[in-house]
Amino acid sequence: MVEVIIEHWDKLALGCGAILAFFGGRKTKVSKEKKEEAGALNSMQTAYNEFVIDQKEFVKDQKMQMDVLKLDLLSYRGELEGVKLSLVEAKKEIKTWKTKYNTLKKQFETYKKTH
Repeated sequence: MVEVIIEHWDKLALGCGAILAFFGGRKTKVSKEKKEEAGALNSMQTAYNEFVIDQKEFVKDQKMQMDVLKLDLLSYRGELEGVKLSLVEAKKEIKTWKTKYNTLKKQFETYKKTH
């Protein structure tokens, strides 16, 4: 038995080395995959963080624009109320002038009939 081992020690060493290399290679491959996965997760986290920051800025800008629009709307509502009041006054004045016109027209018709 010892003689067989001595005669074939190089083949046995090669076989043991191959087995160790196989398992060592698997371990290295798994370790490399974990590192790549961690790198990918870090990249995804960084991209997500940038996205969140961009979205917060976008929402902030939109809110500022809405606040400006609200102020403009309040201003326009005030102007519209002023226009409505002017319109009511103009309608009253038109009604007054129509009444005066109709009264004068009747007086004129009556005057024409009498003269």
